[in-house]
Amino acid sequence: GDIADAIAPVLGARLARVIVSLGFGGSCLCATFVVSLAAVWSICEATGHELSSLDEPPMRAPHFYGTFVAIIGAGILLQLARVGTVHLSLMVILSDGLLVPLAIGFVYLLASGDALPPEVRLRG
Repeated sequence: GDIADAIAPVLGARLARVIVSLGFGGSCLCATFVVSLAAVWSICEATGHELSSLDEPPMRAPHFYGTFVAIIGAGILLQLARVGTVHLSLMVILSDGLLVPLAIGFVYLLASGDALPPEVRLRG
């Protein structure tokens, strides 16, 4: 690719490709953990379990770590089942589009309802 070609004169073509590949691989691993943890925190909050962090050992936060393992496992199963990533992405985008009006409605109800103090409540 272009990035490997740009650093090839300094490092050589093969080493440049290896370094760029390792960089992209590391970025993907980092993104996997970030997205999985965001999902875990959302699920824990939605189910009413105490929000934990990675600072807690698994024995003190079993629901947190169990949900994390389940989400990683679900991702592995999707990959092993050979679910098309394009099809999966389209289904996620479609579900997002269908759920956004619902989310906006709930935000409006929250902003205009009695859950907020009158001074910060939506007016007009």
